[in-house]
Amino acid sequence: MIEARERLGMRPMDLLAKLQIAGIDISSCTLYHIEAQKRALTERELETIARVLKVSIDWLHGRDEQME
Repeated sequence: MIEARERLGMRPMDLLAKLQIAGIDISSCTLYHIEAQKRALTERELETIARVLKVSIDWLHGRDEQME
């Protein structure tokens, strides 16, 4: 997830803002835990993050080596 975010030139706060616009309201602490793989994502969060980061859900799960 960090790789995709950085590829788009996004800082964590940029991602949080885009997620909030998309209806996903998480804190910076929660994002840290998600990126550190210490917190699981809900299906809605997963779909939204994949869309915002322009990657597949499979890529986020590590099942696909290529970004979209």
